[in-house]
Amino acid sequence: MSQGILSPPAGLLSDDDVVVSPMFESTAADLGSVVRKNLLSDCSVISTSLEDKQQVPSEDSMEKVKVYLRVRPLLPSEVERQEDQGCVRIENVETLILQAPKDSFALKSNERGIGQATHRFTFSQIFGPEVGQASFFNLTVKEMVKDVLKGQNWLIYTYGVTNSGKTHTIQGTIKDGGILPRSLALIFNSLQGQLHPTPDLKPLLSNEVIWLDSKQIRQEEMKKL
Repeated sequence: MSQGILSPPAGLLSDDDVVVSPMFESTAADLGSVVRKNLLSDCSVISTSLEDKQQVPSEDSMEKVKVYLRVRPLLPSEVERQEDQGCVRIENVETLILQAPKDSFALKSNERGIGQATHRFTFSQIFGPEVGQASFFNLTVKEMVKDVLKGQNWLIYTYGVTNSGKTHTIQGTIKDGGILPRSLALIFNSLQGQLHPTPDLKPLLSNEVIWLDSKQIRQEEMKKL
């Protein structure tokens, strides 16, 4: 954590209202967390020895957590209420500046020397309101889905307050799907020509399959009717 001096975004306050204040800074790069994407050895049907499981993962299998920020556009009703006060400002592709709203408790407290009115946050990448569903998917999740098709593992989740755009990002609409339908489309399109031709395999538990005889195949087919 570090401190610096930052002026409020233009148009938010008059020159007389500007108060120089310390700036709180937070960065995703400071997380220092690492994740293992390749877990095939841990999930193998053939158990590995305890000694193998205790080995330290190689650098190739370790990667820092990625934190993406997507800023949604204001709704027409929000524009009518003049809620755009310049509180959110994208400084660059990785840095976001937040300024306390005008007449807010945080800003008034800061004017009395209490608390902070300006905050800086750093992310892996920031996407502004102009970024569409396709571009967001291609720049964030697409390569992760390709990793999954190669046997690696990823965990993706959205985090934010109510009405911040989480459902829109994940599901999207029928005409403009989010990252979930686009991921499924990529997975199934990539499996063309690689599907097992006959229905004689059945998943067992989470990581095994069993061969079915002719009688079992007929029983499985009857379940579909």
